[in-house]
Amino acid sequence: MPSPPRTLEDVARLAGVSRNTVSLAIRNSPRVQADTRERVLRIVRDTGYRPNHAARSLAGRRTSTVGVVTFGDSRMGSASVDSFYDAILSGVRQVLDAVDHDLLLLSSRRLAGTPDLAAPLASGRADALIVLGVDTDRAAVAAAAATGAPIVHIGRRDFGPVAVPYVTADEAGGMAQAVRHLADHGHRRLAVVAEDLAFEPTADKIEAARATCEQLGLGPGALRTATASPGDADSVRACIRAMLADDVTAALPMRAPLAVALVRGLREVGVRVPDGFAIVGYGNTEWTPLIEPPLTCITPRLFEMGVAAGRLALELIEDREAAWPRIVPNSLVARRSCGCAWSPLDAADERPLSGEAAPSDVAPTTGRGAPA
Repeated sequence: MPSPPRTLEDVARLAGVSRNTVSLAIRNSPRVQADTRERVLRIVRDTGYRPNHAARSLAGRRTSTVGVVTFGDSRMGSASVDSFYDAILSGVRQVLDAVDHDLLLLSSRRLAGTPDLAAPLASGRADALIVLGVDTDRAAVAAAAATGAPIVHIGRRDFGPVAVPYVTADEAGGMAQAVRHLADHGHRRLAVVAEDLAFEPTADKIEAARATCEQLGLGPGALRTATASPGDADSVRACIRAMLADDVTAALPMRAPLAVALVRGLREVGVRVPDGFAIVGYGNTEWTPLIEPPLTCITPRLFEMGVAAGRLALELIEDREAAWPRIVPNSLVARRSCGCAWSPLDAADERPLSGEAAPSDVAPTTGRGAPA
């Protein structure tokens, strides 16, 4: 029986592999072949070796950990929240697993009101932070980023004069695709419906939709905007009355639950979707094909946004030249709410909410430190 190894190098020598291979094998990385992993783990078991993560972090002045902070509830129901965050975190985790890094989930409630969001970095708990959620503490993110802390935000936000690296869905491209799709179905008067028209991603979508209407020659006033909340029946009814009085024949609600509320509200006044009115919602969930009619959606590639955020965080940690923002293309999943023919059997051909393939078409659009 060999003497108990004291260092990672001792295990590497006994296994006949490199120090890095031992580290990856201990973490069960897929980058290590099965027979090599088993040989390393057998030596670890036989000798009772325990990796000293604290010593490793101090030696490299890094924790090999990326923290994730989520703010708010994404204005969705609990099931949608789970799928939204799970898909993004799966993408982040794939990137970190490949380089032997851990993912640390930090509680935004415990950080609420903290003047220094970079405290987990300064205390050595993480090397970088990824921040996401609708109700981002913008002041805290801006203050931390101003210190030079490696922080990545998922979604475009206005952080004032501070440049915060971010990853976002292609809001403009997705809305342009949706408007063109509705125009192909013969619709000439459209409405963007949201709970908050001033919210930055929504404002971006409205601008893109208006520009596309102009490009298509739909005429002045082709695009309307309206507010409604799926939790406020009166606001939904008022929105529907306004759209019908304005001869609007198709709506682009900014959340899937809002799309469902519009379908129900239109049915209440005798208008059927898609025969009398078309709807293309923003955001695809597991249940959007299950409602009647199945919902046509602009689909953010959440998993790929997570991959892009993970890669950007690693580049910032390593002080590499990191171009941002990283803009991830959307997909349009056409079902029946827009007037397309669709069967539940077609669902097998739709792009999944998450996956295992890294994105090849994510576009960094500007140089480091220069927001778009």
